[in-house]
Amino acid sequence: HLLIIASELTVGRRWSDVAIPRLVEGSSKFEDAWPIAWSVFHIVALAAALSFVGSAELSYRQVFAVGAFFGYSINAFSAAAAHELLHRDHPLHRAIGRLLFAIMLYPHFPRVHLSAHHHWAGTDMDCQSPKPRQTIHAYLVQALLGGFLAASTPQARALDRGLPVRALLCLLVVAAPLMFAPALSAFLIVQGFFAFLVIETINYVQHCPLPDDDHSGGAAGSTHQDSNFVSRALLLNLPLHASHHDRPGLRYADLASSP
Repeated sequence: HLLIIASELTVGRRWSDVAIPRLVEGSSKFEDAWPIAWSVFHIVALAAALSFVGSAELSYRQVFAVGAFFGYSINAFSAAAAHELLHRDHPLHRAIGRLLFAIMLYPHFPRVHLSAHHHWAGTDMDCQSPKPRQTIHAYLVQALLGGFLAASTPQARALDRGLPVRALLCLLVVAAPLMFAPALSAFLIVQGFFAFLVIETINYVQHCPLPDDDHSGGAAGSTHQDSNFVSRALLLNLPLHASHHDRPGLRYADLASSP
């Protein structure tokens, strides 16, 4: 993470106007496949982490540390990949995105994101947009409680009818090891907790009102752009967030900065 921060402050800023080159000129097959490939990697990494936690006889403090590291690192990139897949037309791609969020113990994020956030982003009606001068701590509570309310609306239920199954899957996955390996349950809960913190902190930064924003209408502001080359490369152009909201169906490889 220190290397990433250092590269963002140097190379990333210097190359802010440089487009991310495609692996194969004139084709986006690799870029289109990358989020799916990362999803497979996430499952493999999760299996490896569970195997390590289950066999290493760790203390609960050590389990917390492993879960926090996994949630803060692997899940950050998995959230970007899952977000990309949610906005694709292919049902299998959307299903993989929803599955990834369920594995990160945030099964209702897809329902809230698609049914509420992309309709009300930047307004007080969106629980995933911070209000003017709202602290990150208050926003996290808003996102947590507001997410459950937003996911329960008739419009949200009609858009995503698979949420009850994914929520039950999360419950079973966390509860099943309690009898024979409680450390595994602890790890899953911790990595899910940190996944929520990472995902909603990114939301906070991307939608936090700027000091000179005009909020006379009571709205919380809109979305921001970050053209940092390293951030765009690591998060699949997610920092170009205003452009994404303008054209949510556009794949990340085709997303370009807009004013």
